[in-house]
Amino acid sequence: MKFKIVLWVLGRIMARAEKTNPAFKDKLKNQDITMEIKSHDGAARHFIFKEQTVRSYPGPAHQPNLSLNFKNSHIGFNAFTAKDKKKAMMNCIKEKNIDIEGNTSTLIWFQSLAKLI
Repeated sequence: MKFKIVLWVLGRIMARAEKTNPAFKDKLKNQDITMEIKSHDGAARHFIFKEQTVRSYPGPAHQPNLSLNFKNSHIGFNAFTAKDKKKAMMNCIKEKNIDIEGNTSTLIWFQSLAKLI
């Protein structure tokens, strides 16, 4: 449940940044990306970045460009709430606690976007 809340809050924060942060809005230019973040135990949310907007929806995406699949919600929650999120994500990859499907350059773009919030 905590992981679902973190993903919902992430969507709200990005939606606010789209309206109030010019650097964030600029990073959205020319993007048409669907990204999902989920866990194998059922938590899922997807984000659509299109026309300089961010939309967040519960559940998995139909055809995501990028999918981050955590081994379980607890691992996903810890990765997204860690003090050093980049290091936490790298540890998840190293320990095979996350499966990344799709275009990994989209993940790099998302990480650079997340730095702006």
